[in-house]
Amino acid sequence: MSAGGERDTDWRLVRIARFPHTDARIGPMVCAPSRPGLRATFTDWRVTAPDAALHG
Repeated sequence: MSAGGERDTDWRLVRIARFPHTDARIGPMVCAPSRPGLRATFTDWRVTAPDAALHG
Protein backbone atom coordinates (compact mmCIF):
# COMPACT_ATOMS: atom_id res chain seq x y z
CA MET A 1 0.00 0.00 0.00
CA SER A 2 1.31 3.45 -0.82
CA ALA A 3 0.18 6.85 0.36
CA GLY A 4 0.71 10.35 -0.93
CA GLY A 5 -0.79 13.74 -0.45
CA GLU A 6 -0.95 17.24 -1.85
CA ARG A 7 2.49 18.12 -0.45
CA ASP A 8 4.15 14.86 -1.52
CA THR A 9 5.80 14.59 -4.90
CA ASP A 10 6.27 10.81 -4.60
CA TRP A 11 4.09 8.10 -3.13
CA ARG A 12 5.51 6.43 -0.03
CA LEU A 13 5.21 2.82 1.03
CA VAL A 14 3.02 2.40 4.09
CA ARG A 15 2.99 -1.35 4.84
CA ILE A 16 3.09 -4.77 3.23
CA ALA A 17 1.60 -7.77 5.00
CA ARG A 18 0.95 -11.36 3.96
CA PHE A 19 -2.40 -12.88 4.83
CA PRO A 20 -3.58 -16.47 4.47
CA HIS A 21 -5.93 -17.19 1.55
CA THR A 22 -9.31 -16.71 3.21
CA ASP A 23 -12.22 -14.29 3.30
CA ALA A 24 -11.22 -10.99 4.88
CA ARG A 25 -12.23 -7.37 5.26
CA ILE A 26 -9.62 -4.82 4.29
CA GLY A 27 -9.06 -1.10 4.63
CA PRO A 28 -6.44 1.42 5.59
CA MET A 29 -4.99 1.25 9.09
CA VAL A 30 -3.32 4.41 10.31
CA CYS A 31 -1.84 5.80 13.52
CA ALA A 32 -2.85 9.15 14.92
CA PRO A 33 -0.09 11.58 15.95
CA SER A 34 0.19 12.71 19.55
CA ARG A 35 0.03 16.40 18.58
CA PRO A 36 -3.01 18.16 17.12
CA GLY A 37 -3.19 19.40 13.56
CA LEU A 38 -3.11 16.31 11.33
CA ARG A 39 -5.81 16.25 8.68
CA ALA A 40 -6.22 13.31 6.32
CA THR A 41 -8.82 12.60 3.65
CA PHE A 42 -9.11 9.23 1.93
CA THR A 43 -10.46 9.79 -1.56
CA ASP A 44 -9.89 6.39 -3.14
CA TRP A 45 -9.28 2.77 -2.19
CA ARG A 46 -8.26 0.14 -4.74
CA VAL A 47 -6.95 -3.41 -4.47
CA THR A 48 -4.40 -4.04 -7.22
CA ALA A 49 -1.83 -6.64 -8.20
CA PRO A 50 1.38 -6.62 -6.13
CA ASP A 51 4.16 -4.29 -7.27
CA ALA A 52 6.76 -6.49 -8.99
CA ALA A 53 9.58 -4.20 -7.80
CA LEU A 54 8.67 -5.00 -4.18
CA HIS A 55 7.71 -8.66 -4.59
CA GLY A 56 9.89 -9.70 -7.57
